[in-house]
Amino acid sequence: MPLPVLRCVLEPAVPLGVTTPLLVLGPSLGTTTAVWQPTVDALTASGLDARILRFDLPGHGTSPATTEPFTMSDLADAVVRLVDERGGGRFHYAGISLGGAIGIELAVRYRERLLSLGLFATGAKIGTAESWAERAELVRDHGTGALVGASSRRWFSPGFLDREPATVSRTLDTLSDVDDESYALANIALGSFDRTADAPLIATPTAIMSGGLDATTSAASLALLALRIPGSTHDDIADSAHLVVLEAPVEAAALISRLVGQRS
Repeated sequence: MPLPVLRCVLEPAVPLGVTTPLLVLGPSLGTTTAVWQPTVDALTASGLDARILRFDLPGHGTSPATTEPFTMSDLADAVVRLVDERGGGRFHYAGISLGGAIGIELAVRYRERLLSLGLFATGAKIGTAESWAERAELVRDHGTGALVGASSRRWFSPGFLDREPATVSRTLDTLSDVDDESYALANIALGSFDRTADAPLIATPTAIMSGGLDATTSAASLALLALRIPGSTHDDIADSAHLVVLEAPVEAAALISRLVGQRS
């Protein structure tokens, strides 16, 4: 089965073979590289010395749609292929939600490639196979636009909805534009993902951040994940919901900078 095709942006797009650390950022289901833009801006303002690669999931943003099933393992393989196409070597990784699950998969299967791991609003297992299958069926029947109302309540805190209505609107418009079948297949991939038993074997330096108002991947579940991954840390942003990197980009950037600075 062919790997899904992921498209990315790399900033700055320096020649291959450079020694500058590479940081890869993985998005959540239903979002694109734009979900990381405020954090990237904060990283740039902080003077972080790194190339930053952001990728889109299948059927999201610039990545082509697919009708072929894929797994979280396939997505991790596709991320490594992206890195190899841009010079290879070891890299830092941070991901939110599904993007974080890809990071856990990378830490299990590509531990020799990973310099550090930032996990945001994610888990070694997220939800249930049944709930993801139900959402996949809903999207196949009615499209991703049918998810906008519920996603608004899951993704954003009430305070952020009031402070940043334009950002909220753009993010939800992105969800409506995602290819329906690609989104459904990503749901099925998440439904079969479970690295709970492997979390204690992760040796990559890891930092974890949760949103205190997140009902999808709760602060309690992220605290438990931190206990399972040896040596990891856990920070909670009390007034943030699921898209914590969008609501708290300065804090997200600080967490990533600590990891990259420690392991460059």
